Amino acid sequence: MSSASITEAANYMKIASASIYAFDYIQTVPAEYRLYRKQKGIFRLSFPCWLLIFVRYLGMVAIILSLVGGFSKNFTKNSCHQFYLAVPMFKVLAAVASHGVFIFRTYAICGRNRTILYFLLVFGGLLSVVEIISPVVVPRNAKLGGTGNCISDLSKGSTSWVQYLCQVIFDVVILGLTIDRLFRGTQLKLSNRSEITKKFWESQVIYFFAVTAVNIANLVFFIKFNKSSESTMLATLGMAITAIFSSHVK
Repeated sequence: MSSASITEAANYMKIASASIYAFDYIQTVPAEYRLYRKQKGIFRLSFPCWLLIFVRYLGMVAIILSLVGGFSKNFTKNSCHQFYLAVPMFKVLAAVASHGVFIFRTYAICGRNRTILYFLLVFGGLLSVVEIISPVVVPRNAKLGGTGNCISDLSKGSTSWVQYLCQVIFDVVILGLTIDRLFRGTQLKLSNRSEITKKFWESQVIYFFAVTAVNIANLVFFIKFNKSSESTMLATLGMAITAIFSSHVK
């Protein structure tokens, strides 16, 4: 695939991902407003409310910055150099906020077991540190596109795949704990699909699966196309899916 075709395909994916996020955002604004109304005051927001704000709006900022970098025609070499790391950093921060949502949801599913909470906080915290530093471990340069847009020069490769590896590891642990707790001691039969499906939907585990799936897809792309802009093909979709499904967790 030529460089121009890759860029065009990536831009289509950015538009599609941003559209999906925008549609969900508009649909859920009333519910978000109702949540704010339940708070004790603008400076006394509950912890779940803060988590919602972080995961929802850090994801939004990351998607907007991705669109700006991909479609703006006004970048100079200097401005691009100042801008190009903004997208991966906000993407990582949104992912870390998502970890917080899933940690406390898993804590609730596991009967508010404090041992599990402390384990997940330490485990998730360590992985988050690795995720935050991974995009900048290998020095990269800003790259001006042919239309005056701004992207990262991936010709020397990147360690961004480490971020997705950490996310997949985190997701697998979360899914394992959640599924084990949901089905422990139950007499569900594999043939009883309706009951199993109901349990998955009620526990919102299906959201965990969606985020895990898109993280696995991004991990594959970043490893397979490590030194090519093809590696970022699904990155904006990953931001959108993570922000959407994490903000839907209650």
